[in-house]
Amino acid sequence: MKKYFLFLSLFLCLTSLAWSQTATSVANGNWYNPTTWNCTCIPTAAYTITINHNVVLDNDFALNGGSITIGPNGVLRESVAGRKLAMNSGTVTNNGKMKISRVGFFGGDFTNNDSCLIYSAFYSGSYTWNSGSITQVDSLFIQSYFYNDVPGSVDALAVSVNDTLENDGIFNATDLLNLDVFYNNNSATFHNFYSDFLTENYNSITFTDFTNVGEFYNYGFMVGAADATNKGYYYNDTIGTLNTDNDFSNVDSTNHVAYFENEGSVYIHGNFYNRDTIEGYNGNFCVGQASTNAGVLLGTFNFYDISNGGPFNLNTGTISNGITYIVYPCTPGGTNIENSISLLSVYPNPTSNDVNFEFREAPANAMICISDVLGNIVWKQSVLNSKLLTFSKGNLPSGLYIYQIQTESEHISGKIIVE
Repeated sequence: MKKYFLFLSLFLCLTSLAWSQTATSVANGNWYNPTTWNCTCIPTAAYTITINHNVVLDNDFALNGGSITIGPNGVLRESVAGRKLAMNSGTVTNNGKMKISRVGFFGGDFTNNDSCLIYSAFYSGSYTWNSGSITQVDSLFIQSYFYNDVPGSVDALAVSVNDTLENDGIFNATDLLNLDVFYNNNSATFHNFYSDFLTENYNSITFTDFTNVGEFYNYGFMVGAADATNKGYYYNDTIGTLNTDNDFSNVDSTNHVAYFENEGSVYIHGNFYNRDTIEGYNGNFCVGQASTNAGVLLGTFNFYDISNGGPFNLNTGTISNGITYIVYPCTPGGTNIENSISLLSVYPNPTSNDVNFEFREAPANAMICISDVLGNIVWKQSVLNSKLLTFSKGNLPSGLYIYQIQTESEHISGKIIVE
């Protein structure tokens, strides 16, 4: 009987200790100050921690099996620059403010619903779900599934993708190195964009310089301020647009396996160079300067070189008899849906002022892009659950303009006359 009561007493004691592994902030203060917490203790790696005040991380901390939840009015910030927050397992949920220089999540789950400022490096080895903002990151290493949901935003200098990055929100980076999988379903902007494995774009990517050496599938808009280079496999769908302000090249100088398949529209304001293979059975190429082919062009697509009135400036390769040198530059090609009043009303057209785009049914997610006949994009706008969008002419010169509207299920194109 004594042994039974001794065992029961020990069990109740251990149970009480297990129940006591929680800490909730009761005042503003330092993490390692017991008076900051309701337990009058210092939370350790396995605690269930809730922050509802301004808590200062006055030393490095690593979570291992516990959890940290920052409430809507809570703040977790570092005491000095360079402080580290790590997680090996467990969960971190931010519904308030988080300001830490170095974050290393090597496992577990991270959910950010509000503001997260990471001043130096972010090692994302946990499952990450972001619907808030992650900003000021110097280096972001994506080592596990990273989901940027609507209306989430990410701003970083250098990003390395070593697992899966899925973007449904806004994603901005100076340099993006994709070594694994990148799905873009909304808006992304990069200075240098290097895709080494798999990228699928369903909406809009803006870049300065772009290089693909893996597999790239474009079902949206790719808009570049400088050069675009394909060294791998690039598929430009019938609803896809690639527009670069400088040069385009399709060449793998080592193995010559670069393959560019175009069924949509490609606008090149600089020079065109093909050393390997380009194929397409719809779609257009429009080149603003010199065009050179030293490889193979297959299919039945349209090609226009403004500097040469249609044909290539220099050809030392093979060109299929089905290639057509079009005389009217840069009209959207492919099997796009021509606009009809049953889908969309565009009025007034011709116009001397504003143009209204009125949908029959509000699209859940759409992108409108207006360009001149040379392919220069003059206006681009996302449409979210709205039946009406207005384009203001502003100082736009008179002339013919082409609009392209991509929804989740279809692509609509048409013309606007500005008087």
